[in-house]
This record gives sequence, C-alpha cells and structure tokens, in this order.
Amino acid sequence: MPPSLPRNRRVDAAHVERATAPARPCEEEVVFHDGEVALAGTILLPAGAGPRPGVVFLHGSGAEGRWASRFLATRFAARGVAALIYDKRGAGASTGDWRTAGFEEAWGSGANDRAGAVMVLLGGTGKSLPPPGGGSRMGR
Repeated sequence: MPPSLPRNRRVDAAHVERATAPARPCEEEVVFHDGEVALAGTILLPAGAGPRPGVVFLHGSGAEGRWASRFLATRFAARGVAALIYDKRGAGASTGDWRTAGFEEAWGSGANDRAGAVMVLLGGTGKSLPPPGGGSRMGR
C-alpha cells in the first residue's frame, strides 16, 4: 500500500510535482544497401536539435527484425541518443537471406551491413566516421 499523508496535512496543488512522460522520439524510415540486398530500418531521433551521440543495434542469431530492439532504442532516444534499428537480412522488410549470407557479409572484416547502418545514422555516405576518442559528435 502506498504511503499516505498525515490526516492533518493539506496538499497544496501548487506544490504537487507531476511526472511528465519523455517526448516521443521522431522516427525516420530508412533503407540502405549491401550490393543487391536492401536493409530496412528506423532511426529514432531524440527531440531537439543535434548533433547528438548515436547507437546502432545489432542482431543475434535467427531472423531478427527491428521490433526486437525497439524498446531499448526508444529509451535511448528519450535520453538524447539517436538509435538505429533495422531488420536483419531476410527478416521484416529487408531482402536477402541471413541463412545464406557469407561470413564476410554478416560478421567478417567487411561487415557491410553494420558499416552501412553506421553511415546511415551519421546522415549518409558523404560523412566520415568520428575520430577515435569521440572528438566530434554525430551529425543527426
């Protein structure tokens, strides 16, 4: 049972703190490519102007869509961090097949899916990655 106020104490409406829900993040649908494979995703942008830090959510095993990371991505965006969630190859609105993707496409040194996601979050392929040590902020 929640604690209650003493019976002899009145509550002044001016002194009641009201909890406010965080602003809903703005959502931007994106598609990026690795060769003929189209990867569909959503960027959740915090309210306010950038630049701001960002995070790309990666997949585990199996056919994982962006729905799997939406809860956490929304929480990051509510705290000022841009978040990109996307459908794994062959899941959701992405083309291709995660079961037949080679090691290089999915996890190897090329890691084109992940690199493409980072570039999209940075605002396109025309921008370079931030320098090591976080010397600059993201463009979104």
